[in-house]
Amino acid sequence: MPWRAIIELQSNSYVDALYNSHLDDNNRLNHEGGWVVGSERTWHSVWHTGDEPRYCLITSYESGPDLEKWIFENDAVTDVVVPELDPDFAAEQEAQAQARREARTARYGYEPTTVMSEA
Repeated sequence: MPWRAIIELQSNSYVDALYNSHLDDNNRLNHEGGWVVGSERTWHSVWHTGDEPRYCLITSYESGPDLEKWIFENDAVTDVVVPELDPDFAAEQEAQAQARREARTARYGYEPTTVMSEA
């Protein structure tokens, strides 16, 4: 049975997206004989520059022959074009995000992004 969530994405800045990067904790949903396919080991976030909220359906499926067959039959996209950022802009935004992370760590006494959610 797939796991689903709908999230609302408000407009944000690139520094917000960097600051909010996180790992998911999908493996807590695993059961004997299968595992959840998701972005468990990939740091990710969203940079949304639009004027209106966007909505995203997040769905995780259990790996196995049925999922592999569905991917093959539906011509999965494997090549994604990633736009280039101006290196100076990227470095300045990363510095701001890192300063925010350091302030958050100082406030809480530990790095909150290392704490995974519970089932």
